[in-house]
Formats: sequence, structure tokens, C-alpha cells
Amino acid sequence: LDSDQSRPIPPIVVVVVKGSEDVTIKVADRGGGIPRSKMVNVWKFAHSTAGEDESASDFGVDTTTGTQIRGFGLPLARIYARYLGGELTLKSMEGYGLDAYLHLPRLGDSCENLPLEVRFSPGELNSNPPRKASFMEPAR
Repeated sequence: LDSDQSRPIPPIVVVVVKGSEDVTIKVADRGGGIPRSKMVNVWKFAHSTAGEDESASDFGVDTTTGTQIRGFGLPLARIYARYLGGELTLKSMEGYGLDAYLHLPRLGDSCENLPLEVRFSPGELNSNPPRKASFMEPAR
């Protein structure tokens, strides 16, 4: 939105819903949204959609590079959501606002969503619940 200080800041709306399979958290704002052409960039580390006028905000500064520390929240949040078997998605309406949806599975027998090559520890310990083998033992 404009930087007009006289207008009140629109509220941020948070909705939490428990479904039979997952819990969904929706966070909706009316902060102007992100253009569709820039949406792919929000998932890149150290990338920010903040404009030049926002450069003097309260973000920290990296002491080595002297640059502001930005662009880690959304990529990390999506990685954690996927690790836990869920998903983080964004729906933007440029000129109006953005809706963020976080879907997480309800507690149950779900384990971490790990790639196959890291599912087994060096000690061949499986982090998944025991399952019946899907192959036949060779005849002796």
C-alpha cells in the first residue's frame, strides 16, 4: 500500500482450521501483494521483494557483507513444512494483498518427509514406522 501515514494499517487475518487429515493456517494481509512475475523469487534464499523505500527498516545487517539480512523466512518455512509432511503456498493479488496457506498433517503415524537417500542412518536404522516388506524373500 501507499506510504500514507494517515490511513490505518489494514488488519492481518489469521484462520486456523483442523481437518480430518491436516491443520491449515491461513494468514491474509492487505499489504499490496506481490506481482506474479516476482512470485518465483520469494522462494529463493537471500532474495527480498522489499522496495528501496523499505531499505531503512529494522532488519539486521550482516557484519561481513554489510548487507541487510533478508529473504530467509519463506524458503526456510517451506522447507520445514515439507519436512513435516506439509506444504506452504502463497496466493497474491497484486495491488491488494497476499494469502499464505500452511498445511501440516495432524499428529499420527506420519514421520519426517526425508529423501530416500537419507532415510536410513549409517547404522541402518529406519526413521519410519515398521511396515511389511513389499517384496518376497528368495526361496532357499
